[in-house]
Amino acid sequence: MSQMTTNYLNPKTDFFEQVHGMHGRMFVDASNINPADNDHFFMFHEYTVAASGVEVVKVVITGDTIMQAFTIQVMAGSARVEIVTGGTEGGTYSQTVPVLPVNNMSTAAPKTSTTTVTSGGTHTGGTTLDLFLVNTGDNINQSSGVTVGEAFSFGFAAGTYYIRVTNTDNSTTTGLIKALWIEL
Repeated sequence: MSQMTTNYLNPKTDFFEQVHGMHGRMFVDASNINPADNDHFFMFHEYTVAASGVEVVKVVITGDTIMQAFTIQVMAGSARVEIVTGGTEGGTYSQTVPVLPVNNMSTAAPKTSTTTVTSGGTHTGGTTLDLFLVNTGDNINQSSGVTVGEAFSFGFAAGTYYIRVTNTDNSTTTGLIKALWIEL
């Protein structure tokens, strides 16, 4: 097995080169999973928000993090979804939202995310860093789910951030929040 690399930006050999020798390819897609890499994590959170209600997900990041994907899927109703920093927190964030490693292969070194995600409290004010407006249609019996997301990576410094889902409809809104990130 060759220990040479074709990746001049990162001189460590990658998995493909270790298996296929010095004529291996360089991985250039950030979404490829390298068996030795275990810095990618994801979360998902289902929500149900009554008419004119708000649900808040609190995200505490302990180091520089790059969010590679963020999507909101609204199955019924309408929602205003904000990623916010600062503001006033209230209530108790008692529901733990699972944070899972993307790479669960047996060759991956075990690693636990340092990011914590919880829900259940309240939040007002703050600075909106990103905003999504989603509407599935007026007739809930004929509407279909709508998924929106970010089309670029987003860097976050250590800190506390909030995902605020505000129901902008007269009926209950339901959906799913998903995020994928890499901890640097």
